[in-house]
Amino acid sequence: MEIQTLWSAISQIRCRYHRWLGGDFDYRSAYRKADLGRNYWRIIGADSQEEFEALGRAKLKLLVGLGLTSRSRVLDVGCGTGALTEVLLDYLGPQGLYYGTDLALEAVAFCEQKYRRPNFCFRTNELTRVPIDGLQFDFIYFGSVFTHVYPDEIRALLVEVSRLLDPGGQIVGDLFVDAGVDRFRGHRGMVVSNEGFLIEVLNTTGLRHDVLGSHPCPPELHHAYRRWPCGPQTRRLTCRFQHGSAPSCARRVAS
Repeated sequence: MEIQTLWSAISQIRCRYHRWLGGDFDYRSAYRKADLGRNYWRIIGADSQEEFEALGRAKLKLLVGLGLTSRSRVLDVGCGTGALTEVLLDYLGPQGLYYGTDLALEAVAFCEQKYRRPNFCFRTNELTRVPIDGLQFDFIYFGSVFTHVYPDEIRALLVEVSRLLDPGGQIVGDLFVDAGVDRFRGHRGMVVSNEGFLIEVLNTTGLRHDVLGSHPCPPELHHAYRRWPCGPQTRRLTCRFQHGSAPSCARRVAS
């Protein structure tokens, strides 16, 4: 149910903002043009502050269901303007740790000003490079990140952050798959991969992975996406990655 709640919140945002995300979406340019002081929630597609906060609560519920505690160390890659950050302000205790990273300088600067706690830190990352060393995290979260990058970039990101993952830690991320796709298709607004091809790519990361949830794109979104690479067979997977020598494609699909 936690994943269903999160997917419902995200799908509503995507349906409303399909035009804004269309084409070869330029993430950094969008942040440079955004008025974060006026409505910081709109840059991630939320229609209101209330919807932004609801999305954050859904993300928190998902992670708590996977074992997040007040003492957890969390790396939030692609933190944006802080939907997850905001709810973790009150959830994480002084022994917990939060790092948020983002491609956009403006997002990082905004979060540094808004979310001030001694154990909350922010960094600017590159597309497949996270500039953090000497730390390990219990949870590394990629919220709506893998949905905008290509399979080789997903692999590079997973390999990059695996060095930061605690031996018992979990990486959580969502992505789009479609059996009718040849390898992958799409653009920065939305990337959809062939599931078999993607599993082959993921099996080269040295991480084992399982599917926590699988949800189809609702029929009403097929029209909304129009020129997007979304169709009746497209599904959004919520995946978990952990240390382990043997790759896995096992499913533990949430109801």
